[in-house]
Amino acid sequence: MFNTVQKRYFAFGLLLAGGSLLLLSLLVFWSVERHFGDYVTDQQEQRVEEIVRVIEAAYEAEGSFEEISPMLPHTLWMEEGISAVLYDGNGVQVESGMGGMGNMGGMMQDMMGSGSSGEQRTYPLYAGSEEVGTLEVTYPAGPGSAERQFLRDMVFQLTGLGVLLLAAAALLSHLASRRMTGGLREISADVQALKQKNGQLEKKDYGVKELDELAEGVSVLSAYLEEEDIRRRQFTADLAHELRTPLGALRSQIEAFQDGVMQPDEERLARSHAELMRLVRLVGEMEELYASEQGSRSLRIECIDLTHFATSLETDVQAMFREKGVTLQVDCRAEEVEADPDRLRQVMQNLLHNAWKFTPAGRTVQLRIAEQEDLVELIVEDEGIGMTKDEQRFVFDRFYRGEKSRSRELGGRGIGLSIAAALVHAHGGTIDVSDAEGSGTRFRVRLPKRHG
Repeated sequence: MFNTVQKRYFAFGLLLAGGSLLLLSLLVFWSVERHFGDYVTDQQEQRVEEIVRVIEAAYEAEGSFEEISPMLPHTLWMEEGISAVLYDGNGVQVESGMGGMGNMGGMMQDMMGSGSSGEQRTYPLYAGSEEVGTLEVTYPAGPGSAERQFLRDMVFQLTGLGVLLLAAAALLSHLASRRMTGGLREISADVQALKQKNGQLEKKDYGVKELDELAEGVSVLSAYLEEEDIRRRQFTADLAHELRTPLGALRSQIEAFQDGVMQPDEERLARSHAELMRLVRLVGEMEELYASEQGSRSLRIECIDLTHFATSLETDVQAMFREKGVTLQVDCRAEEVEADPDRLRQVMQNLLHNAWKFTPAGRTVQLRIAEQEDLVELIVEDEGIGMTKDEQRFVFDRFYRGEKSRSRELGGRGIGLSIAAALVHAHGGTIDVSDAEGSGTRFRVRLPKRHG
């Protein structure tokens, strides 16, 4: 029933409003009933004292109780539900001239019922300073009929007001829940659009921090999925291209051998073997990249002497740099790091080869190794042609080779940096790329000194 956020908001708001109204009504009723009883008692006492003063004034005027109207005590019964009996100074109930007032008091007692008699009080009557009689008063045990009617009217009015307020609360809860969940419904529609691959979504502003953050997250996710879809299609096209070239060469050569157009001499077989090995290397690199990304390739962690490592690395690549006319400068200011020496060498050779490939003759490539607290930083910086911001974003994607004409000219399959990034991440490190000072590109690898 309450399977949507809007319905739950509505139910919560309605329950909160209904509970608050019920609690407020109970508090009001309890407070009124409590203080209303005190108010009624005060009113009754004031009315009795007023009758006492009237009887005292009549006695002083007439000199006896015989001429006092018997309706005075009866007035208390009629107005307040109070039973009253008048006694003279000798304690005798006054009857003569009172029209049977004493019997009237008894009748009042009977009419009130034995169970409804409340507190009894005796009020002395004075003429001057002399006590001339008493008025015995019996208060009702509870509120009178007028008071009970008042309480019934109040309960009815509170109930009606509560119903109206509850209806208003339901309407406001409905409107508020719709407004609060409007952004969620739009974001849900955007997510459904993502499932249908309807393109990148624009970020929307709802004026609510949480919804704005959620909408921004969905927008970023949309952009990421769009980029991933583009890269997936590009990856498929690049992979097909990488496979098509050697397969096409092999096919043409084998068909020529079959048709007798060419003879399978040693040179032609060597070319065919070279194309085959190109396929083998491509498949091997793909397997290595997959294993590195999945973490299925185990690392042989050792403590590596970085000074010796840098010297050995320089020796491995110095010939190729010298042949192209590119200067390699090595500066090692770190002692050791825990890593897989073969995999770390593979990462750095990949970065150095990439720098060598894009650096013109007469320029310089730098390899710097330094310590930073609990990290070791390895930097390869070249003075080559540099990268655009978009190229820096995608440079670690498989088969990404930047600007197409430049990639064809300089060669490479665009998978080496992907393998390097996967191996660095497998060591618990990070790799990033940025512009070098002046021109060129800087690759930075950060590894923890202690693995794990």
